[in-house]
Amino acid sequence: MATLKDLSLSVVVSVLLLALGIGLVFHWVYPRVEPSNELAGLFFLVAVVLRLTLARLLAWRRKAPPAAEPEARK
Repeated sequence: MATLKDLSLSVVVSVLLLALGIGLVFHWVYPRVEPSNELAGLFFLVAVVLRLTLARLLAWRRKAPPAAEPEARK
């Protein structure tokens, strides 16, 4: 069973990798824009929001289907 520390570390790593990916794509699309701390913060914020949204969607998708109703009594 994963501990809370392991889960927290995986969330932090996934958010940082997502922010790095967003930053690289942004730099590829807009090569003349100079990177700044404000842009890095924006990329991090977008990565956190995406991570939370994806987690919420996956949790919503994994919900168990409703249990079958027992046969009606006669």
